[in-house]
Amino acid sequence: MARIFTYDQDPSLNLNDKLIGTNSEDNVTKNFTIESFLELANSENFIKHFDGIVFKVQDYNVDSDQYGIITTGTGTYANTDFDNIQTIYLSNKNLKNSDVANYIDVLGGYDVRITNKNDVNNFGIFRVDSVDDSDSGTYKILTLSNQDASGQLLKGEEYYVSTLGNN
Repeated sequence: MARIFTYDQDPSLNLNDKLIGTNSEDNVTKNFTIESFLELANSENFIKHFDGIVFKVQDYNVDSDQYGIITTGTGTYANTDFDNIQTIYLSNKNLKNSDVANYIDVLGGYDVRITNKNDVNNFGIFRVDSVDDSDSGTYKILTLSNQDASGQLLKGEEYYVSTLGNN
């Protein structure tokens, strides 16, 4: 086996890349994906994470089992300036298909920040005036008052939705 320093540096790290290590159960050397390493770290709370949920901007389709969606209304979504948003639909499940309805229900009366995962300068800050269930029961409808904004809610992009903690 070559010495570690002789290997090339990987300039494009991704979740499917592998690390090598020893499995504690059988003391055998094995490969581990970076994704599995991060999942373990998150599940054991080794990494401090933000108070929020990740959603992806997509079309609203009441007839399918969609999850992890943020949109501004039913049907086909078109990019929307944060300044023009008065209503947001959030699916009851996040991008990991976990139920987050209880978290969303308590946002009423609080300020929330919606921030693009890849561009923190693309955001909206809103007061949540009310939280209601959609007719299908799979979405929460948030009525909003704009507090501050920069940019757009862009189709296909992922956004953090987090509370600012004030009431």
